[in-house]
Parts: sequence; C-alpha cells; structure tokens
Amino acid sequence: MANLGSLGEYLNGRGFKKSEWVRTGRPIIRIQNLTGSSSVFNYFDGPVDRQHEVQPGDLLMSWAATLDAYVWSGPAAVLNQHIFKVESFVEKRFHYYALRWAVAAMYRNAHGTGMVHITKAKFDHTPVPLPPLPEQRRIVEAIESHVTRIDDAVLTLERVQRNLKRYRASVLNAAVEGRLVPTESELALAEGRDYEPAAVLLERIRAERRRRWEENELAKMKAKGKTPKNDTWKAKYNDPERLDVNDLPALPAGWTWAHLSELLQMREHALKAGPFGSALKKEYYVERGYKVYGQEQVLRGDAYYGDYFIDEARYSQLVACAIRPRDLLISLVGTIGRTLIVPADAVPGIINPRLIKISVNEAVVLPEYLQVLFASPSARQALKRTAHGGTMDVLNMEALRSIPYPLPPIAEQHRIIAAVKEADSVTEHVLLGAKASSIRLHRLRQSILKWAFEGRLVDQDPTDEPASVLLERIKAERAASAEAVKTNKKPRRKGKSANA
Repeated sequence: MANLGSLGEYLNGRGFKKSEWVRTGRPIIRIQNLTGSSSVFNYFDGPVDRQHEVQPGDLLMSWAATLDAYVWSGPAAVLNQHIFKVESFVEKRFHYYALRWAVAAMYRNAHGTGMVHITKAKFDHTPVPLPPLPEQRRIVEAIESHVTRIDDAVLTLERVQRNLKRYRASVLNAAVEGRLVPTESELALAEGRDYEPAAVLLERIRAERRRRWEENELAKMKAKGKTPKNDTWKAKYNDPERLDVNDLPALPAGWTWAHLSELLQMREHALKAGPFGSALKKEYYVERGYKVYGQEQVLRGDAYYGDYFIDEARYSQLVACAIRPRDLLISLVGTIGRTLIVPADAVPGIINPRLIKISVNEAVVLPEYLQVLFASPSARQALKRTAHGGTMDVLNMEALRSIPYPLPPIAEQHRIIAAVKEADSVTEHVLLGAKASSIRLHRLRQSILKWAFEGRLVDQDPTDEPASVLLERIKAERAASAEAVKTNKKPRRKGKSANA
C-alpha cells in the first residue's frame, strides 16, 4: 500500500481573477471544462508559473465540487484553482487509474454525505494498492483494452436508441399518411365489398347532427305552444367549420381532411369555454374529493398520478371543466401537444389551465387515433409553428383549430392503432434491453477498475522489482531533489561583508 502523496507531486492551480479574463490567449481550465458541463472558456494572456501551465496529455485532478481525475486533451492552457496538475513518479496512466480508484473509494466511504471537497493533507494520505512498475504497465494495457471494447459497446447502444427514436417517428408518420397498414379502400377492393369512405361518413354525421338539432328545436317550440310557419328558423343552425382542402396534399383513397370541430361530440362542436381548465388557489385544495388534472398526468401518461383535490361545492362551480371517460387531454405549455385518454375508472375531477380536453365523436374518430396523430412528427411540427410564447411554447384552441386532420375510415383507424401499439411494444422491449445493457456495461467498467486494484486483472511476475523498492527509490530521489534545491538557494545577507 502507498499513499497518493508518495506517487506524485500535486500542484494546485492559480486563482484567476475575473478582471484578468480576456478574449484571447491561453484557455483557463476550470472544473466545468473538465466535467463537460461547460464548453465555454475564459482566457488569460499573461505569464504564469510553470506549475500552472498545462500541456496536452497532462494528468489533472479536480478536488473541489467534483472529485475526479482527467487526462487533458485540449490545447496548451493554464490551470485554475481547485485543480491539481499531477507530476507522476510512477507510470502516468496507472497513476490516472489509481486516482479514479481512490476517488471511487472516497465516495463509497462518504456514506451518502454528498462529499464534494477534500483537504490536501487527507488527499495525500489516501492509501492505494501499488504494484511493481512492470505490472503497472500491464494493468494499464489490460484496462484500456477492456475499456475500449466497453466504449464501443456503449456507442453501439446509443446508436440503437437513436435508431429506435427514428423508427418510431417513421411509424407514426406512416400511420397518419396511410402507409402503415392496408387502407380500407385496398382491402374492400381485394375482398370485393363496399366500404364507407371517411368523407361520406362525415357527411352522414353532419346530416345526423343537423337532424338532431332540428328535432330538439321543434321540441322546444312545441313545449312553448309554438308552431313554425316556415323553415326560416332552420337558418339559426350553427354548422361546424369546414376545411378549405384546395391547398392540402392528396390523401389515400377513402381518407379525407377534417376540421377539429367536425370530430367532436355535438355538445362541444362550438368549442366554447368548456374544454378549458380553471385556475385554482392553494386554499381550494382538500385532502380527498374531486381530482385536479394537469400536465403532470399527461406528461407521465398516468391519469392516476397526483393528489390535488377540490370539494364537491367547488367542483359544482367548475363542472364545465370536468373530465369524462375517453376525453382526450392535451398539454398546452412547454411540452405541447402531449396527450392522455381519460380511463373509465379515473377519479372524477376537472382540468387546470395547462390542459385542453376534447370529447370526440367516436363514430367519426377514435381518441387513440388522435393520440397517434398528435405524436407524429408532422403534427408536432405543425403545432410548433402555430404555438406562441416567449420563453416557452404555449398552445391554444386556435392552434388546434388551424391544423388539418387527416381522417381515415373508422375500421382503418382501428388497424392503425393496433399496428402502432405493436411497433411501440417492440420498440419498448428493445429499448429496455438496451438500457439494461448500458447498466451492465457501467458496472463492468467499475468492476474492471476494482479487479485491477485487487491484483486480479493481470498475472503477477515474481521477477518484477517489488513496489516497496520502487517506493524507497522514489523517496530517495525526492529527498535528493529537495536537498539540491536547498543547497542551490543563495544565503540571505545579514549585513555588509568584510571587503565592503
């Protein structure tokens, strides 16, 4: 065993003042430049002591805020305080791994106290196992051989995860462009049967909606003892908005473009205040009652998460904001356009102002299909373009109204939803495997260092000079060097010489 202080000289950096920073010169290495948390450098163009100069390949050790060892790979630079430049008396690469092993031991022994600082004395007296010099070189070679393969595996896993994201995006785009599953038109032709195109379905729903409205209006007039003399009262009907499809791209056979108002249940097709949430003061919340739904449930994809509630009296005042099973909740602020379908067993409640809720007419569109649509890259880009806000995106109903909705026949929607779920299941399975492999690789990297300093990574050679002899030689050389420095110092003159 040897103390870290016996393996090298640890030269602390210089405390550069803010007034010394300039735009050109040598970069000042700060801890954030080593950890990668910042790629921005400050510069210094004046002279510094040699111990504060850093060259590519120098070994550095941060000892405050972050404890870790680094091999500098940047340009010639100068060193800030709270970082040691290490001048090794042993194999430098072995010294680097010894420092990392010691840091890991320090953190393990800290027992979760959040240790971020160590004194020079404690650092110097930290013990590490020291093998003979030839074995140090064999250990370095073995570690770097294993770590290279681990790094390659990590890069492969990162590439897999990126490809999975691209794959899911391509699945979603194909889903809303009619390319993921056979279209209802193609199947009907192959099976020799008829089908109802989405445009015909929409017209039928429009006619049904108008018929129901007229029946309700007539019933109201009869209840008042009135009989209409002509059909002028029918002009009061508020027909849902329709899209101008002239400039929109062509869709697969059987599909049509639709306006959002055409997809909603009749009671909400006017998109009045009902779909929006209500702001609540803290004092309104109670321990149990009607739940308040916000973006946290939508972003987590979990309607059961959260514990904000209001009482029945408050709920009665805000019933226009109430959720119903199968409502589609849409996030409005920051991470916009994320969706959640309210499950049948969800706790009754209301939405807050960070959500919009819409109740779709499931004879026309399934909320699961709208989820697929909103998650597709093309829809997300459209939402991004129409959103407004300063520091973060804010979505509103006007933006949702302005987006054209590609609508397939209802049977095709079911097939699209099933295909997307299957693709998501495969993606999730592969992603979980990749994450598990990443965890194993991280543990393997730690184990390699552990084995190295337990003497189990490489074979020992009995002919190697013992580490104790190496330590004695280092000690003797340091003592001789210190004596030489002391001898070369000029004596201080205490008065005038005899020849004066």
